[in-house]
Amino acid sequence: MRQENEQLRNYARQQNVRIWQIADALRIHEMTIYRRWRKQLSKEEDQNYRCIIDSIAEANRENEKAENKKVRVKIVQVEEKV
Repeated sequence: MRQENEQLRNYARQQNVRIWQIADALRIHEMTIYRRWRKQLSKEEDQNYRCIIDSIAEANRENEKAENKKVRVKIVQVEEKV
C-alpha cells in the first residue's frame, strides 16, 4: 500500500530532517504534520514543505559545522504557509 505524500516523506528523510523539526519550525504539534500528510497535498503545499525542509537541512549543516568551532547557529523558525 502506497502512503500519501511518500515523495515528501522520502525527501525529508534524504535531507536528514525529522518530522518533529518541521513541526517545530512551523510552531505546531508533530501529530498535526502527520494528520495533514494523510491526504495528498496540493503542489503549492508540497513546495512550501520542501522549502521548509531545505531551510532546516541547511541550518542543520551549519550547526554541524559550527559545532566543531563550539558556536551555535540559530535554528530555523518559519511562518506557517500551509
